Amino acid sequence: MRLGALFSGGKDSTFAVYRAVQDGHTVDCLLTVHPESADSHLLHHPGTAHAPLQAASMGVDWRGEEAPSTDRDEEDAALDRLAEWAVRKHRIEGLVHGGIRSAFQRKRFEGLCRRHSLEPVAPVWGLGEGHLMRLIRLGFRFVVLGVSAGGLDGSWLGRVVTEVDAARLDGLSRTHGLAADFEGGEAETFVVDCPLFARPVVLCGRAIWDGYTGRFEIAAAALGRRC
Repeated sequence: MRLGALFSGGKDSTFAVYRAVQDGHTVDCLLTVHPESADSHLLHHPGTAHAPLQAASMGVDWRGEEAPSTDRDEEDAALDRLAEWAVRKHRIEGLVHGGIRSAFQRKRFEGLCRRHSLEPVAPVWGLGEGHLMRLIRLGFRFVVLGVSAGGLDGSWLGRVVTEVDAARLDGLSRTHGLAADFEGGEAETFVVDCPLFARPVVLCGRAIWDGYTGRFEIAAAALGRRC
């Protein structure tokens, strides 16, 4: 099936594209909404400005739209514009999304598909324990761009998550009650390399930590060379 992918640049949306390709689909375009606010319950905020670099590394067409607020109508309007463009330009038949457990997100994305007569494709839905370890062992390298949960401090910001880190997160999930795969919004990520990429993305920036929450502020990004 010819697909478009709802793409934030984070680990789950990137893995969903990978799984869709492995399942025999063709992903013709990546569709990114840039939310103005980090408070959106639907959309991934950090790193979306650099999604075009990831798309270029994958050799896939990319399109972005702004969502000027977290108002549901404005978010849906941005998603509708992207879907309309993808249907018109690439004649897609379905949309991939990277939801794992959020029924709210799944319902919103399925509504988008119904409005445009597209098939929803959720290849990572229901993935459970060991999700991060699975990604890392498949060759996914992703950087933590934001943290907002007990047990996660400023040392995680800008870090490429390793197998050791994934095991540590499993422990933190037991002691602090956080989701080890960050599905609850505990942290935000950005994929810098994976089996779909021809070249890695190099990020330059600085960590900003207020003692409770923090973000890795990207100053520059480039493909396969120093930024």
